[in-house]
Amino acid sequence: MCLKMSEKLTKKFLFSLPEGKYLVSNTYEYPGRPCYSAYVSLKEERLEQWREIREKNAHYRFCHVYETKEDCVLWHKSMMCEEHLGKYGVSLD
Repeated sequence: MCLKMSEKLTKKFLFSLPEGKYLVSNTYEYPGRPCYSAYVSLKEERLEQWREIREKNAHYRFCHVYETKEDCVLWHKSMMCEEHLGKYGVSLD
């Protein structure tokens, strides 16, 4: 299940998220590959995670937050047919 959609990925927003949620940038390196995706770190590791987000140029862009990576894949599966999922590099596993 997608918890938050179309939220800007700011430092304040990142630090407000509970650890362990799956964060996905809505900005893509190429079709189907977000420029940043990772589980939300522990509070004491968030500053480093914020640096990684900035390095990937995902900061201040829209993002999605899921309970798990599996929920992210399921959401994509519900939005696209399997043929397109494979074409755009979204793993069905």
